[in-house]
Amino acid sequence: MASGWEYRLLGPLEINYQQVPVPIRAAKQRALIALLSIEANRPVSPDKLIVSLWGATPPPSARNALQNHVLRLRKLLIQAAGDCPVSTQAGGYLVHADPESVDAHQFTALLDRARTTEEVRARSALLHQALGLWRGHPLSDVPSDTLHRDTVPLLVEHRLRAVELRLDADLALGRHGDVLAELRELTTAHPLQERFWAQRMLALYRAGRCAEALECYRMVGKLLADQLGIDPGTELRDLHQAMLTADPALDHVRWPVAGSPHEAAPMAGQPTVVWADAIPAELTSLVGREKLLEQAERLLRAVRLITFTGIGGIGKTRLALRLGAVMSGSFPDGVRLLDLADVAGTGVADLLAAACDGPPDRRLLLVLDNCDHLVESLAPPVTALLRAVTGLRLLATSRQRLGLPGEHVLPVPPLGLPDGEDLASVQASDAVRLLVARAMAVDAGIRLTAANCRAVAGLCQRLEGIPLAIELAATRLRTLPIDEMLLRADDRFRLLTDHHVHLAAARHRSMRAVLDASYQLCSAQERLLWAWLSVFPGEFDLPAAESVCTGEGIAGTEVMDLLAGLVDKSVVTVTRQDRSRCRLLDIIREYGQLRLAELGPARRAGGQARRALP
Repeated sequence: MASGWEYRLLGPLEINYQQVPVPIRAAKQRALIALLSIEANRPVSPDKLIVSLWGATPPPSARNALQNHVLRLRKLLIQAAGDCPVSTQAGGYLVHADPESVDAHQFTALLDRARTTEEVRARSALLHQALGLWRGHPLSDVPSDTLHRDTVPLLVEHRLRAVELRLDADLALGRHGDVLAELRELTTAHPLQERFWAQRMLALYRAGRCAEALECYRMVGKLLADQLGIDPGTELRDLHQAMLTADPALDHVRWPVAGSPHEAAPMAGQPTVVWADAIPAELTSLVGREKLLEQAERLLRAVRLITFTGIGGIGKTRLALRLGAVMSGSFPDGVRLLDLADVAGTGVADLLAAACDGPPDRRLLLVLDNCDHLVESLAPPVTALLRAVTGLRLLATSRQRLGLPGEHVLPVPPLGLPDGEDLASVQASDAVRLLVARAMAVDAGIRLTAANCRAVAGLCQRLEGIPLAIELAATRLRTLPIDEMLLRADDRFRLLTDHHVHLAAARHRSMRAVLDASYQLCSAQERLLWAWLSVFPGEFDLPAAESVCTGEGIAGTEVMDLLAGLVDKSVVTVTRQDRSRCRLLDIIREYGQLRLAELGPARRAGGQARRALP
């Protein structure tokens, strides 16, 4: 078999020997070598070659002319390389070729491998490699009606299929921002290709551009109706409906995607846990965290373990995911997400080991989300992993710090509130920006104006800049005007519940459920202290807490440590480090008062007495 030859058909024809181009100028000889290369290592009959070169009505001398063209082609190849890959066989003529020397064959082999590869990063790499072989329209300079009628359209169709698969992989890897420009071009070049429209809609939606995604659906619907007289297909219709209802299934990492997530064995009584090879694409915009993200990015380049802490609903997970996406280019072995919300302590070590499987020098970022209930269980396996995998970085989210050596804690504060009531001051507030953005998503007619800016500012003040509280309040703006919502803001736990959300996301859609989870993390004495601290209407210090909260169930000497525990769990906020002034956010204080009312008669009486504080 002749070696050193390359046959490049995916663009203008190129024949190379040991990477040096071999010029073939005669049109019939170019068509001949192209035809033989397409059928490499298989003999092509003279009759088939004659039809391909001269069409359905060849001249009487076509057979002799074919022999002359083969002879001249062989002579040219021998002169250029001292070697000739073209031979005469019993069935006709044949080009001898190494398996990967014909780019069209190599492309097909890579595409077939990608289709059967489950791991999404490997599939993406294969598809990028396959599409990298293309240099333009295949055989664009070869004069053969047969090739351009039968072979070229098939190659182009396979290329479009490879592009679809590669875009699917890119979207699964969270690269929605990277493919938007390409998808715009593809839907322009192939306006009736519904798959490209679906991918464009999904990329826009995950980039937080829901209105544009819905506009794409309107555009493709009009195109199909005008040109073909048909409605969009099932895929587009289902995707459109999912976007209208903000279906959480559009968040690709939360739900199994072929080749991307990895399932661990379920614990007894626990659901299957999924960890993912990529950061999930964002479904909504992230508002007002620029400085904290910059600080975290600088810190993550210098340290190996960062924990975002804060009250439930403050946005720890969103920050961690955005930071993971921003830093993905710094970790050649990838960024992986492990959601620990439903993981039992007995299974966490195995999950961590599986997620970090590989050589000890790999450079990997592992995002551990929802670590609150596993602080004690995480310490041994996390410490062991950091010692064993030298290139590992860990980014955790938790209501309380993990307490591990080398841990750097970044508390996540509420969003900035308006510092005035005029339109310009209100517009500059991050809390207001979030409320308006989420409100416009449920009702495009909602706007911030000079007439309503005071009420909007007041509502954000009452919601204390807590992102989840703001988002839940925004969903109420579908039915309640802003002034009426402000009047109802005292009934926070009823107001801040979304009853219209997909069941899969229900645990995240109620401020009462979020605070219930924080309460469960506390010890019995910490819960009692939380209830008693709720009698303070504003700031308090340690002596005040010791004076008011000492009684049945809590000794005076225990208040300091219990208070520190509530600070660690993001229940109590330290507002002045130099004077150790503390406070409860209003919503946390109101939750404590609910718990205070549930105490037994003796403790409740003590609590009622404490309400008499000046």
